[in-house]
Amino acid sequence: MGLKFVERVFQTKTPEGQRDIYDEWAASYEQEIFGNGYRTPTYIGAAFAQFVPRGAGPILDAGCGGGLQAEPLHIMGYGPLIGIDISPGMLSVSGAKGIYDTLHAMPVDAHLPFPDNEFAAVISAGVLSPGQAPAQALRAFARVTKPGGYCVFSLRGGARTSPEYGDLCNQMETEGLWVKEFETGLFQVMPIAEPEGTHEIRVYRVL
Repeated sequence: MGLKFVERVFQTKTPEGQRDIYDEWAASYEQEIFGNGYRTPTYIGAAFAQFVPRGAGPILDAGCGGGLQAEPLHIMGYGPLIGIDISPGMLSVSGAKGIYDTLHAMPVDAHLPFPDNEFAAVISAGVLSPGQAPAQALRAFARVTKPGGYCVFSLRGGARTSPEYGDLCNQMETEGLWVKEFETGLFQVMPIAEPEGTHEIRVYRVL
């Protein structure tokens, strides 16, 4: 099974174009990516549970899509869960699962419309990469997270060597905004259809 939608997402340069692609993809998204061995939700959920205690407070799922990474958190008793995504179609899928307390249609970028220190943690799976969410979204993650809370996110392998992502993570640590607590090695995202595609998971504690 190919991944025509993945290819289209990374070829599209505008948020509106990506929104339209994800809207079109929403109905078949889970079948397609799980059929190709999608691993990021499982790995990021495990990392999240290692650092964020249940009962810590509200959690922002930035780029929630169909809610795959939030499903295990919900089952384990985390919440309240607040999801944001650019695609109304994907929000319809995640909303039907009944795992989020609130959902909002908005892009993941540097201008998240939430107060400072609003969340106990931010989780973001498969969103931070060139052509999707910009690197400056990382500053927004740290801003809306309470001191002592965690930002748990994946970086696409290509983003790992992109200065706007890796350098910004390091710069924010130098600025005293957060400290890195954990980082996986690179792993295959969808080994069946896209064996060359990789992600890594990072966990930062906000200071």
